[in-house]
Amino acid sequence: MKPDPWLSKIMNSNCYDFSCTTIEEYLSHRKFILDLNTFFVTLRTSQSPANKLDELGKTFRYITTMNSYIWIPDSIQVSVEIENIKIYNPEDYTSVLNIADNAFTADRFHNDPRISKTFADKIKLDWLKSNLLKHRETVTFIYTSQDERIILGFNSMVIKENSIAIDLIAVSKGFRRLGIAKKLVDAGKKLAAKRELLLTVGTQKNNIANDLYLKNGFKLKETYFVSHDTNATFY
Repeated sequence: MKPDPWLSKIMNSNCYDFSCTTIEEYLSHRKFILDLNTFFVTLRTSQSPANKLDELGKTFRYITTMNSYIWIPDSIQVSVEIENIKIYNPEDYTSVLNIADNAFTADRFHNDPRISKTFADKIKLDWLKSNLLKHRETVTFIYTSQDERIILGFNSMVIKENSIAIDLIAVSKGFRRLGIAKKLVDAGKKLAAKRELLLTVGTQKNNIANDLYLKNGFKLKETYFVSHDTNATFY
């Protein structure tokens, strides 16, 4: 059971993260949290929790099924020129946050009825702020209009030891389905190829973004189930 200090601060609760294969593994580690005044556990399992909901009780709720994708570096990608892509600059801060506002609706926070939309929006916005302010090692690309005056999308990625993860990606509402997301993903592929690192991304199984990744050389690595265990509500 791994503490999540960042989320604990945002949610003003005792937040933990736990990944395992079976629900039984979680049950063996779960006992201590039930004595806490407030708790919020993000559980990722290989096994569906569907048949264990009665055993887990009212605090537990299955949220979503996730697909995890991987792209293996391709030396050709290094030389690919991608129009209108720039590295994020601190002066772009407000514009990028404006794109993120109301852009995320399919994530696990927005799909938990115990978390209000307003609160879920705040979590995602603070998440992006943390990336932009470099509270961890990140690289963020922006997509601009032809005259470079307007930012139309962003791809914020986390740099890990052996991989780069697409963490938050969004396109301005009036400019979706125009190929901007593909170019932002291509920018991530180019960076991964240059650094000779794997590129990974996770998305909800029913998200239309799955087609974007499958059509652009990503391979399905695994499917897993995300659940929340909490005795609190968040508004």
